[in-house]
Amino acid sequence: MIVGVARLSFVFFECHSLKERRSLLLRIKNKTSNKFPVSIAEISDEAVAEHPFSKGGACQRAVIGFASVGSETQHVNSIIDNVIHFITGLYLGDIVDKRIEFINV
Repeated sequence: MIVGVARLSFVFFECHSLKERRSLLLRIKNKTSNKFPVSIAEISDEAVAEHPFSKGGACQRAVIGFASVGSETQHVNSIIDNVIHFITGLYLGDIVDKRIEFINV
């Protein structure tokens, strides 16, 4: 069994409140989970504040993590790539960091 885990760090330049950020994150999570077989959630991460591209306040930064499970690495990798492409295509925020890891269980 292969578990693919991705972590995306975002900057939402147009957000000026935590309410706006939560709204954008909810849209990303709902649209992604409705279209792809992944588990997705916002991740609390203090390190995102240290990222060199993370300008602005806490309401402009966020980290989303998602995972997919399958029997073949190629299939799981394809799902993760498609999810990242889909989220990028929503044009709701800028991805400033992307980390992908595959775990063979």
